[in-house]
Amino acid sequence: MPTTSESESQVTESGSSQITKRIGTKWSRDATLFLIDQWQKNLSKFASTTIRNEEIWKNIVKELEDAGFTGYTCKQAEDKWKNLRKGYMKVKDNSGDKSSGAARVTCTFYDELDEIFRKSPSVKPISVASSRNFKSLPATDTVDTDSDSDKDLLHQSKKKKTKLQKDTLALLSIFRDDANVKEAARENRHQQTLNTLNRAIDSYEVQMQKLIEKL
Repeated sequence: MPTTSESESQVTESGSSQITKRIGTKWSRDATLFLIDQWQKNLSKFASTTIRNEEIWKNIVKELEDAGFTGYTCKQAEDKWKNLRKGYMKVKDNSGDKSSGAARVTCTFYDELDEIFRKSPSVKPISVASSRNFKSLPATDTVDTDSDSDKDLLHQSKKKKTKLQKDTLALLSIFRDDANVKEAARENRHQQTLNTLNRAIDSYEVQMQKLIEKL
């Protein structure tokens, strides 16, 4: 159960009803670890363009309650997750610029968060990520007109198609990771902005798939 910094709750009466307001809700270590685990289990849902984040957080809060961690709201759970991710990002950035002389930054749940984010391009240290330049997809090589057989031509075509597919999927992965970073940064922006971005990514993916099929 969450604890409070001053008292368990303040209760005010309005007619025959009582309104309970929590002050300074805190998260225990066990509740935080459970929250991290639930976010990881719902990762595919957060990446979906058809499921609202609000519904996902409602389900996570229900799982918290079922596990005995009661009293948390969807907003509190979402804010806690955003703060955890920010703390992890600060550690990653601090470790990526060892020559700056900056004080060492720590994160209590770094190991658990690193299990989720370490393979994501969006959490590379800022000093590294800022120097990354997006490159256009490489042009396919010209088919050798002097090939001795149709078999050689088919082999070259398959090879080029495979490379184009890998490059396309890698680029789409970067787009999606960057979209997740932007979502965390603009906490007060309307959900419609993220939906529009995801639709643009999906449209790009469809167009690229059509291009691949034509090869």
